[in-house]
Amino acid sequence: MKYIRFLTILIAVSFSTLAFSVLVAQPCSASSVALTVEGKNGTQVYSLTDLQSMPYLQNITSFQNGIGNWKGYGLYRGVPISYLVDQVGGMRPGDTVSIIASDNYSQTFSFNNLYNNWTDQTLQGNMIVAYSFNGTVVPDWTSGMETAFLPTDHAFSNNDCAATSTLDMKESSAAGRFVKDVTRIVVNYAYWNLTISSWNVSLGKASPSIVYGDIQIKNISAYTASGGYIKLNGARVGPDNFTGVNISSLLNAVGGISPNSSLLVGARDGYNLTFTNQQVLNVNVTMMLAYEMNGAAIDSSIGPRLVFVGLGLPMTAGHLWTKIVSSLEIVPYLNVTLNRTQVKPDKPVTIRATLTEGIPIQSQNVTFWVGDQKIGEATTDSQGNASLEYTPTTSGSYLVTVEYVFGVSSVVASANFTASTTVNDGGSNGGGLTGATVAVFVTLFVIVFILAIGVVLVQRNRRKK
Repeated sequence: MKYIRFLTILIAVSFSTLAFSVLVAQPCSASSVALTVEGKNGTQVYSLTDLQSMPYLQNITSFQNGIGNWKGYGLYRGVPISYLVDQVGGMRPGDTVSIIASDNYSQTFSFNNLYNNWTDQTLQGNMIVAYSFNGTVVPDWTSGMETAFLPTDHAFSNNDCAATSTLDMKESSAAGRFVKDVTRIVVNYAYWNLTISSWNVSLGKASPSIVYGDIQIKNISAYTASGGYIKLNGARVGPDNFTGVNISSLLNAVGGISPNSSLLVGARDGYNLTFTNQQVLNVNVTMMLAYEMNGAAIDSSIGPRLVFVGLGLPMTAGHLWTKIVSSLEIVPYLNVTLNRTQVKPDKPVTIRATLTEGIPIQSQNVTFWVGDQKIGEATTDSQGNASLEYTPTTSGSYLVTVEYVFGVSSVVASANFTASTTVNDGGSNGGGLTGATVAVFVTLFVIVFILAIGVVLVQRNRRKK
């Protein structure tokens, strides 16, 4: 009897355990699937039924993992994430979106990701949050919901990932961008923006620009260094400690600056300043986009700020330090040279502009100015050169400016010359001799030559005697 009672208890416990196991193994119902989307207009929580009623995209895709193996091949179906974001107030260039999984794993994506605003839109394709894989819908598809990219070749490689990731996300593999079991989508709004672009003269247009918000820039490798500046009146300001990002690193977002290009820095108040490649890549003094000064955030009335820092506490010219920086644009390099820096009034000066972008740029119009007076335009030749002559009528100092306009931007270069009645020959830059000076030298040479012959003849006569 004792054994029968024990057997009865054992069977009851076994059935209870089996029932509990079956209960635990049951998948979540479709009604339990929820996706939360947060934006400036509030928060929306969507069920699976809600998502299935929205506009959808589907395509076959796959991705590479960190060691280059291909994974996840199949048919993905889901809602464009841009559509979901638009329902809570949308986003602008410079804003970002965080995609968060149930285990708090997250990835951040840019405006360009959500709206596929890349130079080559085939690399990434549309971006969706998928609720179905090969016809299996969540919760039966246990990896979903999942972010997915739908490139035209059905393969999102690590190279594609690098080409469509902002500088703050360059280390992510393609697999890392496919976030599994997504539960939240959060829009992060930028406080200030920086537009980075590169003008291609040969194509006659700028490459698609990319906009970085302050959140993204602060996630790029930053460093702290010191520098100060000297005002026009000689007063010294600083040095102070600045934290920010190397300008040359930011330019890598559009392929970097070439040896024969310049950098046009723009500010929110319309001020702009052009820097040469040598200034941008100077190894002794670093151009930095700073967002902190002496450990505190730079006030929005002057930041972000272009500063010059480095070892040895460098002090640089104050006019180079630019406040409220809003854009960095790689532009062609423009140079101006004069055949004379000193000239008499009524003597012509040849002004030559040279335009390059790695190679000479031909068939482009360059405008020439002397002071506030436009003196004309000229077209660059096969060597990238364009020239005009200018003849001053009075003595004085003259500022020469050449300007090349492209799109809505322009680059300028300038030089100075002086007109004076005391100049002997027009002040050739090459140090050439005037006609009068040459005549004097020729005369002296002839006299010395005749004297030398005379001396030789006299000595010969003495020997004969």
